Amino acid sequence: MFENVKIIRNTEVKSGYFLMEFESKSMLSMLPGQFMSLSAPGEMGQDMPLRRPFSVYRFNSGVTEILYKVAGRGTELFSRLRTGDVISCFGPKGNPFPIKEEGKSVLLGRGVGIACLALLGSALHENGKSVVTIASFKDDSSDLINEYIRGFSNVTRTIYDEDGTSSVENVARLINEISPSIIYTCGSKRLARMLKDMPYEAYVSLEEHMGCCGLGSCYTCVVKNNDGEYIRSCKEGPCFNVREVDI
Repeated sequence: MFENVKIIRNTEVKSGYFLMEFESKSMLSMLPGQFMSLSAPGEMGQDMPLRRPFSVYRFNSGVTEILYKVAGRGTELFSRLRTGDVISCFGPKGNPFPIKEEGKSVLLGRGVGIACLALLGSALHENGKSVVTIASFKDDSSDLINEYIRGFSNVTRTIYDEDGTSSVENVARLINEISPSIIYTCGSKRLARMLKDMPYEAYVSLEEHMGCCGLGSCYTCVVKNNDGEYIRSCKEGPCFNVREVDI
């Protein structure tokens, strides 16, 4: 569904990271793991002809929140949006994460990938499920853990590149100590590949470049499945079993 929405706030919450807020009736039906695509208005939109995909970070009293990192031309343009600006929103799109009825869930996020998992963590917590959040960052300056994430997490483990705790070996050790029923990951293909070799059910949300963002016609977001066939992140994904795709 296409919808024009008005920006309530678009605030830099940490250097290079912005929280965008707007009201949207259609986005309130989004399931954890699905995404929307956004385009900017007027002259700004002319500088960004392709839509950009975003996941929902949180639903807060009917307001949709998106947490994003300025990483290229598109997100830099979005960071310029101010209160009252109108953007075009298309969604919800894609397939959500599967939810396991019993056992302990691990959210394994790298960088702003933790924002893609936050709505899932909130939903799991609201349904009385145990959630362990493992969040990997370069250093404290990019650490996005806050009271919202701690609120839905039974346990939060923050690991960094600068002290070596974010190494694959250490992440694997932490996961084995937890022995979860299911793992969800986003933000690092290296960590997703690691999960392929571990004895746990695991799913990844792939952050592939999308041309038309959800229409499924341009095939710019394809990945290979185990049969060597190309599948689209925007239509068949973005959430996949880690053992079913070539990461």
